[in-house]
Amino acid sequence: MGRRLRFHIPFSIHHVMLRGNNSQDIFFSDADRHYMHKLLEESVKKFDHQILAFCFMTNHIHLAIQVQNKTLSQIMQNISYRYVSYMNKKHNRIGHLFQGRFKSIVVDGSKYLNELIRYIHLNPIRANIVKLPEDYIWSSHKSYLMINELSWLTSDTVLKNFGNNKKESLINYEKYVLEGIGIKSDLDFKVGHSEGILGDEKFIQSFFSNLNKINKTKITLDELSDKICHRFNLPKSALQSKRKERLVSHVRSLIAFFGREFTDLSMQEIATFLNRDATSLNKLLTRLDLKKLQFKPFEMELSELREWILNTNLQMPQCRA
Repeated sequence: MGRRLRFHIPFSIHHVMLRGNNSQDIFFSDADRHYMHKLLEESVKKFDHQILAFCFMTNHIHLAIQVQNKTLSQIMQNISYRYVSYMNKKHNRIGHLFQGRFKSIVVDGSKYLNELIRYIHLNPIRANIVKLPEDYIWSSHKSYLMINELSWLTSDTVLKNFGNNKKESLINYEKYVLEGIGIKSDLDFKVGHSEGILGDEKFIQSFFSNLNKINKTKITLDELSDKICHRFNLPKSALQSKRKERLVSHVRSLIAFFGREFTDLSMQEIATFLNRDATSLNKLLTRLDLKKLQFKPFEMELSELREWILNTNLQMPQCRA
């Protein structure tokens, strides 16, 4: 059987499973689990996604992730690669740690998100490790109950489904999770319903419709740079020069920003196109991302530029070579 295709739609929710090779352990100490915590925290900052829930078992991990511009593959490859490197160095080992690629399904968050979070948090119960989910420290359940809060975990997305205020939400959430103990769900959170998607027919049709729209908006990096250069009246040759003026740096960062959204290129490939160092370009992007979060007018400016890029056709090269 061939590999299942990965689907990327911004803001889609995924149930991710990462297992040890041949069911072998992937954690050998609490230090290992703390390191995985660190990787998840750094991943949220680097790839601008949300982790809605997690559970570290001895030989596998469950995650609920809501992606944004970065694909799930980029996120998980970074986490798994760094963790394997850490384990190989720490334990002087070689070879595979994880069982091939991570497994994942897309989940209809409007219908099944609550059940997914409960499913993840009840893993230690099903494995007969503890009798109550709050007794297990290596899941996000205690953070949901505000016993052990994690700044990088997004629980509000789920808790708002359980009440009109924080106190009511916590009470109803805890009751909901406990009611799931010993009950087998009719939902398959490992496979989904169709094509690796857990949702009804309407959700699946809508998902693929949106996917087709996104695929049609793919723009080459060359075309993207033509448009942005034209917009800012900058010679295209300046992009690959050693010039460090503010306008040149700003245009480069915009090309990288929209390049990761409209193309399938890696940041290294975008950096090569711009004749820049990938690390330096990432710093530019980090500053731009931070500015977008801090200043609403700049976020609106980016939205307007996105619309302009998508709806403008340059009839001939507009940037001077």
